[in-house]
Amino acid sequence: MDRSSVHRRVAAGEWVRVRPRLYRLADHPVTDATTARIATLSVGPSAILSGLAAAWWHGIVDDPPTTITVTAPRGRHGPSVKGVRILNRSLDDADVLVRRDLRVTGVALSALEGAVELGAEVIDSALQQRRISVERLEEAYRRRYRCVGAAEMRPMVELLESGARSAAERLAVTILDDAGIVGWVANHPACGYEIDLAFIAQMVAVELDGLIFHSVAA
Repeated sequence: MDRSSVHRRVAAGEWVRVRPRLYRLADHPVTDATTARIATLSVGPSAILSGLAAAWWHGIVDDPPTTITVTAPRGRHGPSVKGVRILNRSLDDADVLVRRDLRVTGVALSALEGAVELGAEVIDSALQQRRISVERLEEAYRRRYRCVGAAEMRPMVELLESGARSAAERLAVTILDDAGIVGWVANHPACGYEIDLAFIAQMVAVELDGLIFHSVAA
């Protein structure tokens, strides 16, 4: 479409200019999803919605962040975008997908980076929803090792490696480790369920989260 055609539609009130070279239909509502999409496309055609905003796009968290993080290819020389944090970096193909016609970081990396922004509850939510496994989170972390945010991800991933999946379980594991208490197993299978912490020799089961954490459907 040539420039004059665009100008005619804007002049007629059919389109509204939202960013340079970006327009929306005048009757299209301005939603959180529209804002995230515009923020990503404003950075460039190869841009990728990332971080907590990506976790929200995946439905892991309920509310979008005030500042939207977007990944741009290394070497981008475009202007800054108001309300957008731009990360110039390269991502592994395994960490990028298209969801609802927008390039976005994968669920695992979105959960990890979202947790850096908001807290470990983002990871808890992804696990509770069965959107991702501990193994996939570990793999995503290894791909981002020594990159921006990796230092903040590391303690959360280390607690996941203990077998503890929720914030309550991870806190319990930290307390047990600090006290030097051994002989326990996290998420021990028994009778079709998983016991949060099991002292097998003593035949003691400790439930921290309640049944709902272990029974939310995918």
